[in-house]
Amino acid sequence: MKNYTKALAEQIVAVMDRYNNYEELEKIVICYGMELFLNSILKISIYFVIGFSIGKGVETILSIIIFGSLRKVSGGRHAKTDVGCFIMTGSIIFLAVMSPDVVNVSIKVYALIILFMNGIFICLSPCDEYFESLENNNEKMIVKWESVLMINIIFTIGIFINNYWRTIIFMVIVAQGITLIGGKEHEKKNYKSAGKYGDSIGKQECREKHTINMS
Repeated sequence: MKNYTKALAEQIVAVMDRYNNYEELEKIVICYGMELFLNSILKISIYFVIGFSIGKGVETILSIIIFGSLRKVSGGRHAKTDVGCFIMTGSIIFLAVMSPDVVNVSIKVYALIILFMNGIFICLSPCDEYFESLENNNEKMIVKWESVLMINIIFTIGIFINNYWRTIIFMVIVAQGITLIGGKEHEKKNYKSAGKYGDSIGKQECREKHTINMS
């Protein structure tokens, strides 16, 4: 999937380059952005086709909008491959889409989940390598409270609509909360690995300096 969008992105940028005469670095950046855009469009289009083919088109659109919005402001665990990303995202979307047919979420359960998900988002968001580039903790706190505000707005809307649509909202937010938990665990493993790597590099440099001093 990614190979197709990369090839198409390269062709589009090549056409654009004829009129704009981009520098090499500009072409690389534009091509990468175009590739990500086309990749997202392709995945969403496939989800739409599946959703409308099973008679759940509106539900699919709603799930994509909510999940995409939450991912944008809170991050979460990413799949290791493009196909894995497609499968993971699709699983979350269609789990939510099909859930009203098999799950009945009462207002009491919904209220408890609101409290629990607030705790998850307050403690774990934002969780993404993108957010690690933020310059200070104040910026991260702003993003954190944006995500908390967003889930509470969505949850509040769910209170005033019927159980069918409320269940879809419920499942999408719970699934995103799970990706935050998984993403935070993944971050911890990466930090441990980086620490071990840093220690080994430090020991190697120490040995090298000691060898030089001895000689």
